Amino acid sequence: MKIKNLTLLSILTILIYNCNDDYKTEKHIMGNGVKVISKSHKDSTNIQHIKIYYENGELEKQYTLIDDLKNGIEKVFYKSSNIQSLYNYTAGEFNGEQRKYFDSNNNNIKEILNYEFGQIIGNQYKFYDGNKIEQHGIVNPKNQVFNKVTYDENTNQTKIHSLTFKAFGDFDKKIYKVGDTIKYRAFIFKPNNYEIKYLSSFYKNEIPIRLSEKKINNDIVNQSLILSEKEKYRLVEKIEIIDKMNDTTYIENYSLIISPNTDFTNL
Repeated sequence: MKIKNLTLLSILTILIYNCNDDYKTEKHIMGNGVKVISKSHKDSTNIQHIKIYYENGELEKQYTLIDDLKNGIEKVFYKSSNIQSLYNYTAGEFNGEQRKYFDSNNNNIKEILNYEFGQIIGNQYKFYDGNKIEQHGIVNPKNQVFNKVTYDENTNQTKIHSLTFKAFGDFDKKIYKVGDTIKYRAFIFKPNNYEIKYLSSFYKNEIPIRLSEKKINNDIVNQSLILSEKEKYRLVEKIEIIDKMNDTTYIENYSLIISPNTDFTNL
């Protein structure tokens, strides 16, 4: 609802200049008596540091604006003064790891979410109050939860809600030319109590030109290859999944043709 008459709500703004911390303070006294306090100062014409306070005087949030867009870390606090969340921004968009916390003196983590320039993607975690993982999922670029596992709080036993352990793969761009470097990453689902081996090979005219094997620790594998000639290349991936609790091994195989001027889509 638009406010047509601010006088009716008795909103009063008082500006106070504090020479000690170089912050300009604004106190907004609303019609219901609630005080909303904010402080700000500028490093330059386009960089502004903001602090917002609860009506009880405790810090609610602080962040930095560059050209009027949030950049860097925004800290948000509960009224108890415990940390509530840490958000990473680039040019006004979530970018990187975002953390939420339970209202506790121990700063126990509630959620870890990963974004790339405003888009949720990759590993997402939800925790029990005590820093034990409750759920772990991987979100693909289409905002679909591709893989998910739930952990029992007491026994740490797993319940897997997915059929494959490779969530998806993507490229840094859609079309490559001769001389370009292909940058590819695979998101691999790695629950607790599982060992994952990622084997990959690049072929040119069906002749292997590079082989690699990695034990997965951080769920993301980065690959790169220079397209030196106008030939067809092939990326072959083999994922070996070892269920250590049940002494069972699974194998997943993937193959992709890569050639210059091909329009790539997410795998």
